[in-house]
Amino acid sequence: MKLEIRNLIHVILDTVFPIQCLGCKSEGAWLCEKCLRAIPLKEIDHCPQCKQHSAGGAYCEHCRPQSFLEGIAVAADYHNPVVTQAIKTLKYRFMPDVGAQLSRLLVWRVQDLARRAPQSAGHWLGTAGEAPFSFFGSFSNIVVIPVPLHPRRLRWRGFNQATQLARGFAEELQLPCNDIDLRRVHHTKSQAQLHASERKRNLQNSFVWRGGDLAGRKILLIDDVATTGATLQACGQALQAAGAAAIWGLVVAQN
Repeated sequence: MKLEIRNLIHVILDTVFPIQCLGCKSEGAWLCEKCLRAIPLKEIDHCPQCKQHSAGGAYCEHCRPQSFLEGIAVAADYHNPVVTQAIKTLKYRFMPDVGAQLSRLLVWRVQDLARRAPQSAGHWLGTAGEAPFSFFGSFSNIVVIPVPLHPRRLRWRGFNQATQLARGFAEELQLPCNDIDLRRVHHTKSQAQLHASERKRNLQNSFVWRGGDLAGRKILLIDDVATTGATLQACGQALQAAGAAAIWGLVVAQN
């Protein structure tokens, strides 16, 4: 009922106050084609843990043994004002349509990394020394999975922003998307309220995989924003326990 009321309010507001592009204020979409394509893709990649240069956002050789992920690829700069407004509009103004538009940044980021990867590199989930997104040679074994919300927060928001991103991304690249079987089973404090050292403890054992065996599967884990990467790591732990061969995070921005 709350979602139906919220949707009705959106219809009324869209009629009275037409949707305007967050960049140029033209009417018709939250992000017009021109402003969306004007958002610079991230060009310099770093290890998500120690921040030293690393291809595609792969964890470096020193940090990789402590990680459940191969790396975290970031599409754009969080401090770009259009990106910031789009993410806040998606999450806090409850506008799920923004997710489909932002998902195109994820697609372009992956395509950009694939173009920059040498043809001689192995499959897209290589080691930190390889180009990790030499992507298109091994599509058959990839599953796209969004970071889930706890059911209580999902009911409050009415949708999962990561699911909106994952569905748009998977549809564009014709990849399978499983937005059901990774579950958040503990309702935790908002990560934004916590220091880096507290984030990992806050999420301990918060995620479980309820689907089938993931043995040999490669996972692309989607979220809107990464800060320390603790949420993606906690999801990665659950997916690795279910047999996933390799897991990459892919986010719109890193705060």
